[in-house]
Amino acid sequence: MMKRILCTIVGAFSLFLGVNAQLETAKHTDSRIENNQKLSETSSSQLELMKGKREDISKRDAYSKHFVNEDGSFTAVIGAGPIHYQKNGEYFDIDHTITTQPSATYPYANLTNIMESHFGATSHLGVKSVVPEGEVREFINNTMYWEVNGEAVNTIAAANVPVQLNGSEKAVYANLFGSIDAEFTIESGRRKLNYIIPDAAALGAVPANAQYLTFSEDVELPLGWTYTNTNGAIVVYDANGTRAFQYDAPISTDATGELALEVNTIFETVLNGNILSIRTRVYTAWLLSSERQYPVMVDPTATASSTAYTCIYDDGVVEGSGHYFGRVSGYWLRAINTYNASSIPSGSTVSDVVSNFNIAQNYGTYHSSNAVRMRNAGNPSELSGTALYQASNTNFNDVNLSISTLGNKTITLNAAGRTYVQSNLGGNIYMAIDPAGQYYTTDYYRIDGTPSLSITYTVANVPPSCATINGPANGSTGVSQQGSLIWNPVAGATSYDVYFGSSSTPELVASNVTGTSYALTECLAPSTTYYWKIVPKNANGSATGCSTWSFTTDSKLVIYKNDWETATEGYFGTSGSSVDGWYVNNNSGT
Repeated sequence: MMKRILCTIVGAFSLFLGVNAQLETAKHTDSRIENNQKLSETSSSQLELMKGKREDISKRDAYSKHFVNEDGSFTAVIGAGPIHYQKNGEYFDIDHTITTQPSATYPYANLTNIMESHFGATSHLGVKSVVPEGEVREFINNTMYWEVNGEAVNTIAAANVPVQLNGSEKAVYANLFGSIDAEFTIESGRRKLNYIIPDAAALGAVPANAQYLTFSEDVELPLGWTYTNTNGAIVVYDANGTRAFQYDAPISTDATGELALEVNTIFETVLNGNILSIRTRVYTAWLLSSERQYPVMVDPTATASSTAYTCIYDDGVVEGSGHYFGRVSGYWLRAINTYNASSIPSGSTVSDVVSNFNIAQNYGTYHSSNAVRMRNAGNPSELSGTALYQASNTNFNDVNLSISTLGNKTITLNAAGRTYVQSNLGGNIYMAIDPAGQYYTTDYYRIDGTPSLSITYTVANVPPSCATINGPANGSTGVSQQGSLIWNPVAGATSYDVYFGSSSTPELVASNVTGTSYALTECLAPSTTYYWKIVPKNANGSATGCSTWSFTTDSKLVIYKNDWETATEGYFGTSGSSVDGWYVNNNSGT
């Protein structure tokens, strides 16, 4: 008997950064029930259809590519989640490939993603994650144990096993706990970890009254970093309070795909100094159920991206084990996707919109009249429950698309859909992939990859809007005395003027900056409030009414290396917790 899924999916990130994922407490198993309907066709994706067209690289952001059409209009392909990562102010295509590195400690790494993943040569060396905010060493001091009345029983320390590659996107530490493997999989903006339990024998002797099977690991956070437990997930912040990444609420799945109504896996955290211990706890009752079929996978996932889709049932319960739509145990389920259209200037005219997504698998009993449609949707960060489900009430295609085969699907939006998209340019577009037609009681689909919108638009002849801040955060304190001012790209802007200083009306310090950052090359004064403003520009003029932001530097004492003309040896030194480190003094002296 199929049971119902309860969960939430996290996809688009962070992009970095700074956006909290919308997670629900109830995270559950991902169905893997095989159906006799197999993948029989794969249509060309929207990006493949753009081959041969010229991309305007200057319009790229984390979520979109823009192509130039012969009539002067543009076609933007916008993913429901990140498709690019940023390095040195430029955006590059995300690639999940793990490559060999010239490092004895971390010989394999995925560097072409929002979050870099560096895999230790052996399991005891851990995994290093690199995000713009800093580096984190994790997956260290691993143990597995049963928990009885709050006490660890039958504790097993992880074996020091070598890392192995399984294909181009997976790194495996085989036999980490006896025959239990740890498998990492690279995805866009995130890295999945599965503890794979091959059979019941791998669990060993189960103590009486054990409540959980626990997998524990330590995470070494940079000094000053903090975390919160949010709706079952662990959100990590840097010293300035900026969201760096998170560990999604964990789920456990088995080979049958039987769906559990109850929560089967939870996190517990303990912070000791800068060491965050994360304990992934699987309920013993679920794990030892007679219905369980092996292998079982326990999945805590690290992500640097924000929510790109939320799947919700008609009774308001969020589905969190994957990206699905259809019908489960009589409940209708729709997938709400978030498309970040901030790269398209508001006021642009939209002439065509095409939705693209890939249906990877059908579960349950397939009905020949199954169909799918596109609808409007509410903002999952503002609405929840039945209000979020019921907000999708307008059809955006005149004829529902029959699902006779699996594979890539495209739906051209009608006039109502084009108007809806045009009215939301410059911000987020929320849209639902919605089941239509007759579905059996349990009859649903899994969406694979990143859905996209292809939007053809013509830019209005107007100045750009004002920029939004990236960092330092407005009003933040304890900011380093050296660094960069960073803002988010503005659709339609060709350059930016930068204003900065200790006056509340900062002066112009740089004109026609083409990137989205400005380096503060001089060391700032300690315990001082600085103000800054960014004014985007294009051929039609400059943005007006842009806000002035501020931050206050830390009070640390900076010690300079003596680099004057004749005194070339030695350092000036001091002691105390205020010392931030050695800096080269580039000023001349007598």
